[in-house]
Amino acid sequence: MTKAELYKKACMLPLLPGVYIIRDKTDTIIYIGKAKRLKIRVSQYFREGVPHDAKVTQMINHAFTFDVIVCQSEFEALVLEASQIKAHTPKYNILLKDDKGYSYVKITRGPWPRVSAVLQKDDDDADYIGPFTSSFAVREMVEMAQDCFLLPRCSKEFPRDFGKGRPCLNAHIGKCMAVCSGKITCEAYNDAVQGALRMVRYGKKDIVKQLREKMEAASDRLDFETAALLRDQIQAIERVAAGQKVVMDADTEMDIIALAGTTRAVCAAVLRYRDGRLTDKREFMFHDTTDIDAVREEFLPQYYLNGETVPKTIAVDALPPDAEALNEALAQARGTKVELYVPQRGDVAKLVTMAYTNAVERLGRESGRYTREQKLLEEAAQVLGLKAPPRVIESYDISNWGDGSSVCGMVTFKDGKPFKTRAGGVMRLETLISDIVTYVTDKIRENQTVPEDELDATARCIAIAALKYGDLSNLATKDYIFDLERFAAFEGNTGPYLLYTIVRIKSILNRCGGEGDWAMAPADSESAKALQLELAQMPDALQMAYRDSAPNVICAYAYELAGAVNRFYHETRILAEPDKQKQAGYLALIRLARRALEECIDLLGFSAPDRM
Repeated sequence: MTKAELYKKACMLPLLPGVYIIRDKTDTIIYIGKAKRLKIRVSQYFREGVPHDAKVTQMINHAFTFDVIVCQSEFEALVLEASQIKAHTPKYNILLKDDKGYSYVKITRGPWPRVSAVLQKDDDDADYIGPFTSSFAVREMVEMAQDCFLLPRCSKEFPRDFGKGRPCLNAHIGKCMAVCSGKITCEAYNDAVQGALRMVRYGKKDIVKQLREKMEAASDRLDFETAALLRDQIQAIERVAAGQKVVMDADTEMDIIALAGTTRAVCAAVLRYRDGRLTDKREFMFHDTTDIDAVREEFLPQYYLNGETVPKTIAVDALPPDAEALNEALAQARGTKVELYVPQRGDVAKLVTMAYTNAVERLGRESGRYTREQKLLEEAAQVLGLKAPPRVIESYDISNWGDGSSVCGMVTFKDGKPFKTRAGGVMRLETLISDIVTYVTDKIRENQTVPEDELDATARCIAIAALKYGDLSNLATKDYIFDLERFAAFEGNTGPYLLYTIVRIKSILNRCGGEGDWAMAPADSESAKALQLELAQMPDALQMAYRDSAPNVICAYAYELAGAVNRFYHETRILAEPDKQKQAGYLALIRLARRALEECIDLLGFSAPDRM
């Protein structure tokens, strides 16, 4: 099937929750997704002009057909999607890979054994404890044991290197017993190693009590050197215990999740807190995508619904669109209530920031650089209390002249660097309008959609409307940056596209005598039927938007309606229709469409251009 045929098929889907399965020419499943409203979600993939990132674009290019499974609820769709992805592992779904294998604790043999963390078992004569799924936890565990029992970390061999050189810095700062000095007996060293292994296997519970008993016994038999060594180990354990950060209570079970992205990849960082302490950190890289919200929506259910332990509390940097259904699925997987939320303040909010910083650092390591501008933006976000670093910073200076006139200058920084829209970084309003008019004029002339004598007035009307009312498609992100290149493309940029369509309808009606008393003709073409079908679905779309408090539903519906109007115009060529009765029926239909578009724009808080 062609892309146009796929779009036509998607437009016939119901506005119900479900799962969609996209296949290529070999009938292989390449993508599985869920949707709250199947028609709106699936049609977005195949609608012409809608911008997508590289990964989604490639998936669309390979798509040949799709199937859907209609579900009773969004929760049912979420669970079904997770199970289908696990069963089929489609090529273009995000697959959770954190680049980690199993890790081990290695203990060499001999009279002077060494303890270390390794990523794989070697074919040697050493003993291994493991495997462990978390390399982070193994490293933390071994380092804590080395700190508590003052074990050496150097590469020296004992007893060969006894007395060769002075003890290292770790010995001077109390983090090593200085075995290299030759003053530690083999028996005392092996006792320390065995104590470290007990801590690795069973944790540090009751270890301090055992060490105190040994210290007192050594003191009673006047073995003061052994007693001093045991005393130092007890103090080291107490220092380590005091230094471990506690989130809240000792029984806190929580995951902290944050995502960060660049122009090439997205990273999800997961911090796992168990018994009130950080026990693991995991990072997942998703290449060839820049849509953080889409990755978050797909990552969370895959991570938890495919066997991962679900904690009592999950703190995230932002909730996915299907948060309620996901919460229900998590509670079902755990067996008890799960709290999924975005912390606004306090210690947990700081932990989310820490997870975000880890994700940014991983992206920096992946790209091989972490620029000075990125670090400064991170600091600015923390100072200003922003959830994410500012992408665009604008500064204005307004001067008032003695004659009562005013002049305003603006400088812009984009991604931490000066962004010069004109020499000196300042653009006058009339210059911006002129540039937009030029772009729009070229676009209209290219498509031959407006007569030449109305071209300039139409282009200027759209330019002023775009500046005055902004871009409706950016309403969800609160990103009101005016992008001239993107505006000129029309499709995929809902606000200007709606304004453009209304201006076209107004021009047609004016050329045909204004608001005449026309009777709607029967639908005699595919485009006319499609337009009437879109108009008939308006009450359902508005009802759904009010019920779910989702203005994006109105926005998506208005875009579909505008597309139907323009396809109807191109197919019928209303102005050239020789049959006046048929032309009157066409005019009645587009007048009804104009009123519907104006109502949608009014509901979104904007106005049509002819009302300025």
